[in-house]
Amino acid sequence: MGDSAQEIVSIGLLFSQGKHDFSRVIAVTGSEVLKPGYLRYRLGASVSEIVAQGLTEGDLRIISGNVLTGDQVGSDGYLGFYHSQVTVIPEGAEHEFLGWACPGLENSVFPALSLAG
Repeated sequence: MGDSAQEIVSIGLLFSQGKHDFSRVIAVTGSEVLKPGYLRYRLGASVSEIVAQGLTEGDLRIISGNVLTGDQVGSDGYLGFYHSQVTVIPEGAEHEFLGWACPGLENSVFPALSLAG
């Protein structure tokens, strides 16, 4: 098991009452979620069930976990065992080759150092 406080409470319930609680509080987050918030679901719940409250239209990336360490699962995936968050963000299909490194007036990641000042 991981080190989540929810898992510790579940272990306490197992020893005190002889029952294991398979539910977890899940954070539904991201710029494409119409009503972000916290919901209670069972471990391994279907992502489509979790995000049924509503998403924006368009090409979306659904992640079990957060954007940095989560797993892309899509709408037909499932919540990961160690994840307590589902994140929905735009897919971001536009790519500019080395766009972060090119000097310019519009796209500089170092605005104070760019030509635009």
